[in-house]
Amino acid sequence: MIRGIDKVHAVGVWVFASIYHVFLCVSLVSSLLRPGMSPPRHRSDMSGLTVRNGCCCWQFGSCITTTPLYHHPPRSAARRWNGNYQHVSRKWKDISKSKKMWLNVTTTTTTTSGTATTVTTAVTMLLEKKRMESLQHVLTKAVLWKLFYDDYDRMDIECDIGDPDYLPDVVGWKGMDPSPLFWGESGRMKPQKALDLMQRYPHARIVHCRWGMDIDTFARPMLEFLLQQHEEGRLDHPGNWWHGTFTFASLPQDVWRFFDEETGEISVTKEDLEWKDLDINAVLTVSELSNKTDDR
Repeated sequence: MIRGIDKVHAVGVWVFASIYHVFLCVSLVSSLLRPGMSPPRHRSDMSGLTVRNGCCCWQFGSCITTTPLYHHPPRSAARRWNGNYQHVSRKWKDISKSKKMWLNVTTTTTTTSGTATTVTTAVTMLLEKKRMESLQHVLTKAVLWKLFYDDYDRMDIECDIGDPDYLPDVVGWKGMDPSPLFWGESGRMKPQKALDLMQRYPHARIVHCRWGMDIDTFARPMLEFLLQQHEEGRLDHPGNWWHGTFTFASLPQDVWRFFDEETGEISVTKEDLEWKDLDINAVLTVSELSNKTDDR
């Protein structure tokens, strides 16, 4: 009978020791997951330990400390400084293509009244840079607007004039004539579009301006296209219907050099650009003479 009691006692001691080690391990893990909390180090400290709602709770006198069994520290929104931080540049040359923004550009115009009094007026235009639009494209519009502002009674940028297919980058009128006499294109323009504009507005001055590119590089495709259309009989000789001027212009790559980034004032003259007029009549005449010579 005594031996049976000893066996039961031994089993009880083993069970108690197992429970003790389990709670000790849980407390150790909890203390590691939550810095600042220490597991009980003596058996006497385990007297007040209980488990409530997935948390280890032990009592030290009248003070009850609770440590979650599975503790996830809060995510911090702060980032560690790695030594490579750079302040965001506000210079125009550093503006990314994906950024959307608004720009104020200003030009000055001089008018003379009947009494020979000269009046200088500042005119400001608000431009939108759309996402995935280069800043050079926007500033080139402003350059064309500035250079030809005094040549026309009204000038505007991206104004809907009712054309069914095209929106002009820069457009100008004289008097009350609703048909534009100036059409400015900034950036790429397909030869097909250029020919369409010539046929729709035969009395206009059309200026195709690009930046950072040799002027012959983007003028040549236009000439080749017009020659091809004429040789295939799809284009009548422009001398019979074209009475305007088609001009190519080239700007430096860093277009922003002509702008005051604080005030938006444009400081550019026509001498700062490279210009080339398209003499399509002379080109087609030479082509026709060459074809007649080949036929002989």
